[in-house]
Amino acid sequence: TLLLDYVLKNKWVWMIALVNAFVYMVRYGVGDWSPTFLQESGIMDKAECKLAFSVHNYVGALGTIVCGWISSRFFKGKCAPPTIIFMTFVLVGTLIYWQIPFLADVTGIAAKTWAYVALVIIGFCIYGPVALVTIQALNLVPKSAAGTAAGFVGLSGYLIGDSLLSKIIVGGIADHSWNMANMTMVIGAVLGVVLCLLTLKSEK
Repeated sequence: TLLLDYVLKNKWVWMIALVNAFVYMVRYGVGDWSPTFLQESGIMDKAECKLAFSVHNYVGALGTIVCGWISSRFFKGKCAPPTIIFMTFVLVGTLIYWQIPFLADVTGIAAKTWAYVALVIIGFCIYGPVALVTIQALNLVPKSAAGTAAGFVGLSGYLIGDSLLSKIIVGGIADHSWNMANMTMVIGAVLGVVLCLLTLKSEK
């Protein structure tokens, strides 16, 4: 069958599915929990959170276009290199997000400003990898198996990245410590970068 022969027996598709899981973990970890974190921490009120996430989503649309353009312009359509670049910036954004109180104390710059910086960086850089990871998987299988591969990678993102890692694990940790929950998203970003680095050979 297509699922068995071209997807389940393809180690690169499995690797890309794992990359997608961690991309989705960060995407939905920020989307699901940041408003609660920012309000409970006294960094933003409800109206400010709404505005911040509007900005987060708008820059995400622009970032997706830029990520795709970089793939075509500089990497001959390869998906892994721009995904690695953008996920590295996502890692920077999650580090800032994790350390908002510390950065505010050290720099004297308002925590709210650091929150905007983190959300803009993550928003601009996370949606390009969301798109390119699926395309990378499609490039590894015959056209007849493209839909199966896309479905498998997408399922990994939603089932593992969103439902399990973001909603259950990050959410469960957040019940006890926002600091640990935010650190968990940093770890997710690191794993996304590392795993994507391992897929570079798949596009040679």
